[in-house]
Amino acid sequence: MTTIDRAQFLRMGAVGMGAGLLAGPVGFASAQAPQGDDLGFVRFAATAELVSTDFYSRARRAPWVSADLRRQFGEVRAEKRRQANALNLILGQDAVLRDDFRSVFAQGTFASRVSIGKVGARLEALLVGVYLSAVQETIDPATRLVLAQALGYDAQQRAWMRRLRGAQGNPRGILRPLTLEAAGPTLDQFLAIPGIEPA
Repeated sequence: MTTIDRAQFLRMGAVGMGAGLLAGPVGFASAQAPQGDDLGFVRFAATAELVSTDFYSRARRAPWVSADLRRQFGEVRAEKRRQANALNLILGQDAVLRDDFRSVFAQGTFASRVSIGKVGARLEALLVGVYLSAVQETIDPATRLVLAQALGYDAQQRAWMRRLRGAQGNPRGILRPLTLEAAGPTLDQFLAIPGIEPA
């Protein structure tokens, strides 16, 4: 198994060369004309949302998880899948496919509520930061709407993950926008892509 960093992954462009997730989700706009760097944000977000889908799926299967928490993880996983579908709808034939990479989580990630909350909050903060940059810089209005809808949902999940890890009260300050370059090293830690040599 060899790995590739996020910058390489994004530069690949037509990842997978297939639209495996073309069914547009209810409640999401579908963009028709992304422009400029729009697709970079969409590709990053599609990848990160698929990672987060895997994260909530793994969390749901943890043996200690209660029935109520399992239900909540399942609901979030389903919504994350819809978000990934909406993003892949924009990418069309360049959609990010599940077989393009493997999600990697550190040992002990799913051992407890606290550990899930810590990793989940980190992953959601990454997504929220990139979405904040995306809504500021995306040119195509319909693409921006899809990204903004995802931003609103993922901000809620970040707050939930913070509570799960035991954080008290509201977070201090506000999250800052993250460029793709700044966010890349964090996403790298969750990705392994078979068959591609790192730079």
